[in-house]
Amino acid sequence: MGNQVLKKALLAIALFLTAFQATAQNYKEMYLKEWNKDNPLDWNDFSIRHLPDSQSVFSDLNLKLTTIFTTIKKGNLRIKTRKEELTMNRILSWYDPDHCDNWTLRKEQVIFDIAEYHRRQFQQNLNKTWINNLTDSLMYNSIELFREEINNADDTVIITKYEKKYRMMLDSIGSCEYDVNAIDDSITGVKRYSAVEYYMGYNNETYFGTIADGLKPFHGISLGFDIYLMRFMLNLQISFMGGGKLKNNDFYFDSSNNYAWRKGYPVTERNLNLDLGYIIYDGPYLSITPFIGIGQSVVKQKTNLMKDPDSDHNYEIITSKIKGLKTQAGVNIDWKHYRYHQPFWVTVELKTRFRIFGAITDFEPYHDSYSLNAGLIFTYSLR
Repeated sequence: MGNQVLKKALLAIALFLTAFQATAQNYKEMYLKEWNKDNPLDWNDFSIRHLPDSQSVFSDLNLKLTTIFTTIKKGNLRIKTRKEELTMNRILSWYDPDHCDNWTLRKEQVIFDIAEYHRRQFQQNLNKTWINNLTDSLMYNSIELFREEINNADDTVIITKYEKKYRMMLDSIGSCEYDVNAIDDSITGVKRYSAVEYYMGYNNETYFGTIADGLKPFHGISLGFDIYLMRFMLNLQISFMGGGKLKNNDFYFDSSNNYAWRKGYPVTERNLNLDLGYIIYDGPYLSITPFIGIGQSVVKQKTNLMKDPDSDHNYEIITSKIKGLKTQAGVNIDWKHYRYHQPFWVTVELKTRFRIFGAITDFEPYHDSYSLNAGLIFTYSLR
């Protein structure tokens, strides 16, 4: 019974939202009209009022500027746009057919042209800064100046002068709409400016040679961040990995603790790396960044020894370590799943990174130990 009530409630909500959306769309199409050079005003766009002869005003054009936020999709890119929309309201705009003629309609069209010119100025400003520091009072002031000049009368000379003036001004300013292609180009490829990138994922290190006789491949997690400046990348990464159990008993003798590493007991590794990379390709879906770097590797095994009984930590088990300076070179290959761009504010990229590099680690007992490292990492980039 409860499930049926819930289903009916969800169905009712869905029907309501669909009807509301359709009603809003129909209202805009029926009662609001945007400025259009090829579709000028006509008296059918106005409601009718009958006024006494004593009135001085026999028509009125009701205008509104509205900020519309939309998101445009281009492949994996989402671009948030901000548009100034100018509409006249067919219900609130009116005229008296007994006192108006074609010159009155041309006067109202001039007012619409003045408003459209200011709308494009607003849009042009938004395209440059995203923040609109202009106000609609500029538009209404220009309209009032026009009305004062004709003194609310249909002076044909003044109307004709303003028609020509604003046609030229509208032609000169252009449409002022967003160039989505230019936005796309500005946030990819060589025009990359700066970014901070955070990531976490899987990491693997497999040693070769003598040291591999004792160590199995290490698996674990890595996390870190990248800083980009133009095409250069500075990366700091730390990884924590487990390597299973030691494969032999004569792997390493820790003379400082008088401890021989034991076969069959777990070993772990921690790596800290600092890399410098250079982006050789950065497209809408893929980027490739070779890098070189340095770091430190620490391989550890917990002993069966307790710390000095006289110390404050006599209950702790001693951990034996071998450390080594690591040098490495490799490449990051990033696949971009999702990009979001808000002009003049932020660009976000969600990526999966395949990271592979070779390394040489100077462990004290083994000296140059070669390894192959690979990782599958999820990144969040903000620029």
